[in-house]
Amino acid sequence: MSAGCCRVAIRLLLFAGCFLAFRFSPGYPQICDSRYSLLVARNLVETGDTTLDRFIPAELAARRATPGYVAETGLPYSILAFPVADGHVLYDGRAPANAETHYFYSYPLGSSVLAAPFVATSVPPADPALRAAWEDRIQLNVAALLCAWPLPEPGSARFGASRLRCFSHSARRSGARCRAASGRTPGPSFC
Repeated sequence: MSAGCCRVAIRLLLFAGCFLAFRFSPGYPQICDSRYSLLVARNLVETGDTTLDRFIPAELAARRATPGYVAETGLPYSILAFPVADGHVLYDGRAPANAETHYFYSYPLGSSVLAAPFVATSVPPADPALRAAWEDRIQLNVAALLCAWPLPEPGSARFGASRLRCFSHSARRSGARCRAASGRTPGPSFC
């Protein structure tokens, strides 16, 4: 086996090991503010629209079962209801008679745009509880892919840092504590 083939094989094994360690480590993924972002991504893929109208039940009783439901607003905490008239969202609350209420994700749309390729082949279930599990599964797969993807040359300074990041994410999900020499947990958090 040539040196080039050996390096490729090592990188593939490291990628697979990091992906699998992250993806299948025990624990519950803490998908907080990103809840509903993949539904926006799916809607962008299907219709080119950022509204969440088809994912928010019209009946209040059904909305109570949605993840993040807040009784005061009657909606999940990351969803906003705005009137729309003549194709324009009316943010100030004054709505003409022809306005319709539409539901929007309250966080920036960058993550939804970037996630669109990952949800293009997967259709979310109609049931809100199953839809939450669909989001959890895709977010874990994307996070595991991003954890494992940057594979610098073995032996380089970045190599050790990237493996520590993958380990720390897996350790955090399993409840273990992983601290860098600086005393803070490396890498972005889930929540």
